[in-house]
Amino acid sequence: MRVSRSPEKRGGAGKIIMISALVIAVLVVGGLAFTFLLPGSDQAEAGAAQPASGATAAATEPEVPAQQVSEDGIPIPTVTFGEILGEGFVEVNLPPEFGKQVWYTNQVDTTNRETTMYVALYNQNQDTIVRTIQMDGYLKGQPLDDAQISVHYPVGPKRLVRYNREHGTIQVAQFYDQPYTHSLFTPKLRVALVNQEVALSNAEGTYHVQLQLDPTGVSDSEQLIFEQTRPKLVEDVLAELRLFVARIEENRVN
Repeated sequence: MRVSRSPEKRGGAGKIIMISALVIAVLVVGGLAFTFLLPGSDQAEAGAAQPASGATAAATEPEVPAQQVSEDGIPIPTVTFGEILGEGFVEVNLPPEFGKQVWYTNQVDTTNRETTMYVALYNQNQDTIVRTIQMDGYLKGQPLDDAQISVHYPVGPKRLVRYNREHGTIQVAQFYDQPYTHSLFTPKLRVALVNQEVALSNAEGTYHVQLQLDPTGVSDSEQLIFEQTRPKLVEDVLAELRLFVARIEENRVN
């Protein structure tokens, strides 16, 4: 079972994708920002945009998992990937804004033998989950192939960051919650407004930006997805995450 879920009102076949109806305005604003940040990039029009990679298209909004509460009042994620190989609280040396303990679970899917390591990080008071890290295909002592970090800010949009070794990509998806209300438009016009797509990419295909905006104001959130291909940087990030998990493995048996 995956912790995150696909948003109910955007993304995927058969679902309404929230994209701005003001395509020209979005392209101008988004294109200028993209060109400013990434010199030499080119701008794709709505009807002929460079397709985003599979990872970008699959981004789903991170949700804080269902939780139980420990005897000490610390929330524990309720996540299931298979049979539990080991789990519990471990003290790890972290920056001061985090709690002293993390919670981990190491589980194996008996149908495909894929092992998942899942770690929850807390605030200083250990009463709120502020980060979760999911590492699929985890094997102790072996390089990581994939890591997804969900960031839950006290105030502000949720963020999902994914590092994928196979594609050498870093993906950042930012989700902006907004109140849901009824539309002033007829159903036919509303569908016509939100079923638009805008994507931007540079000429080399190493950067992709996908905008999902809803001018009708009736969707529960909007999002911006940015993806870049940086194999060496991905290797470095996954190596540091492997060392972080190694400390968990070491401390849990001491």
